[in-house]
Amino acid sequence: MKANGKSGNIKDLVQKEKCSVLGLQETKCDSFFRCLVCVDLGKQELWLCLCDSGRSGSILLSWDDSVFFKESEIKGDHFCGVVGLWQNVNKKVGMINVYNPQAQVQKTKVWEDLSSVIQSALDVIWVILGDFNAVRFPEERMGSNFDSKEASDFNNFISSSGLLDINFCGRRFTRFSKDGSKMSKLDRFLVTSNFFSIWKDPSVQVLHRSISDHCPILLKVNDFCMGPKPFRGFDSWLGIDDFQKTVLSSWSSTSFLGAVDFVLKEKVNALKKDLRIWSKKNLANESKRKDEILKALFDWDSKAEKGGILAVDCQKRDEWIFELMLLENRAKLDIQQKSRSKWALEGDENSKFFHNFVNYRRRRNNIKGIICNGVWNSDPLVVKSAFL
Repeated sequence: MKANGKSGNIKDLVQKEKCSVLGLQETKCDSFFRCLVCVDLGKQELWLCLCDSGRSGSILLSWDDSVFFKESEIKGDHFCGVVGLWQNVNKKVGMINVYNPQAQVQKTKVWEDLSSVIQSALDVIWVILGDFNAVRFPEERMGSNFDSKEASDFNNFISSSGLLDINFCGRRFTRFSKDGSKMSKLDRFLVTSNFFSIWKDPSVQVLHRSISDHCPILLKVNDFCMGPKPFRGFDSWLGIDDFQKTVLSSWSSTSFLGAVDFVLKEKVNALKKDLRIWSKKNLANESKRKDEILKALFDWDSKAEKGGILAVDCQKRDEWIFELMLLENRAKLDIQQKSRSKWALEGDENSKFFHNFVNYRRRRNNIKGIICNGVWNSDPLVVKSAFL
């Protein structure tokens, strides 16, 4: 690494981007080793974990030990990783660095091994990073043949392991041939859905590659605010009596002067404001009512233990159960609509899956930045002005 000047580029990258985790492939170290090393990267000591991956050299995974505390290690053919505790996160986090070989049989074996690791610890927040030496779709490769069988196997591994692919900001490809005739997206970050329950708005940026044939990719988990979120209505509102009354009241109570399209736009904007207020109030009322029902059911059980239950009490309990089911089903429908995912695939009770999927869709729909005059820019003011 030192001979070709890459170590200096890595140091500059870590200092500039203030990285907490660093993953490298093809380090071309002579032998496998694992030790505590103080690296001159302009920050605290980093634990370095190296895993031999054949002729191309070793895989390296390092992290800032003031942010991440390692509890255990993972080592396999063509990947290495760690599991531990991330600062201010109450769940275990696993990070695996991958350098997939060229041969399809070996790739499949790596994907099977990785899937087994993930499935053995479903409560862990998994982040899989590195060079997968495979693409998912035809548009991820240019100037070379697209292998549909390989892509299908790769996509099956991702879906069966419960992984999600974080979209890139900026460039489309991460690997370039020397003459620039071949380009492909071989490097990426894959995360499990519970990642979005902690970091709701991550982004992946493709950086300049300098002298390497691969572009570094950077995963950021900082909040990215682009201003107020757009208004959204839910189908479940149609079943609430108050909703229709609010719509009729708002529409009939507002009047504007001007052209027909102007009047319509202003009346719709006024209706949105009234529905936002109504939605917050209705949500608070439903939450309060749910707590009241749960307390009433608890008191009912206490009364039953004392032998004081009458027929009218049983009827009342049935009414509470029915009302509670209506409230819970309404909440589930809202989550389903937000996730836009098929409810039957995961089961009616797996609301945790849909909460995570909602966060994933929200992140995918966000515009992190744009390329303006050949330069990537994530300043919200610059992004907004480009679309106005």
